[in-house]
Amino acid sequence: MAAMRYAQILCAVLLCGCLGNESAGKGSSGGTLAISTGGDPDALIPSLLQTTQAAQIVDMVYDRLADIGDSLNILGDRGFTPRLADRWTWAKDSMSIAFHINPNAKWHDGQAVRSNDVRFTIVSTKDSTLGSPTASVITNIDSVSTPDSATAVFWFHQRSPQQFYDAVYQNPIMPEHVCYFLKQAAEAIDFLNVRQHVMDGHKVAFRHCDVKPSNLLLFNGKVKVGDF
Repeated sequence: MAAMRYAQILCAVLLCGCLGNESAGKGSSGGTLAISTGGDPDALIPSLLQTTQAAQIVDMVYDRLADIGDSLNILGDRGFTPRLADRWTWAKDSMSIAFHINPNAKWHDGQAVRSNDVRFTIVSTKDSTLGSPTASVITNIDSVSTPDSATAVFWFHQRSPQQFYDAVYQNPIMPEHVCYFLKQAAEAIDFLNVRQHVMDGHKVAFRHCDVKPSNLLLFNGKVKVGDF
């Protein structure tokens, strides 16, 4: 339940993805593309989705460190093409991979994609509190370190032919600064839900059954929750 509440809050705060570096064609630009789907997505947070409909949308919103190439080879790294990472370096013992973030990669709000975003994505996915269904497929990833803002180093428990695939493809990268607003909103709602607020001499709890964009206010770098 907590995970789904976080999903609703994040969608209400901001749907934030990466700006790609594809160049526009010579023809006309703009317009609207309508795509039909067989149902509603269950979540738009990459680490929480479980349906095909959600995966289809997330794949158009978020980017990965690297994409599977035309060969569809997921063993090693030869079959992958750079995406958020413009290059990577394997350790001599193959127990870690250092990814360099493309300096042109930015979120839709203009902020640069940083190594902290990569670390946040993995740490939050592995956190049992979130209950991510993806956590079970990245158990070989021990941790992610960030020696600088442009470098994310994946550390593994053991060597595997799919080490690279697990690092770059299982988890589209999420914006840490946007999810910070999610955390603030969730903490505010948890505060309201506790039976500690005095009304007419009685302690009561306030419960938001449906968090809408109009219930969230971004002010001075913080998110406020209320009936606006």
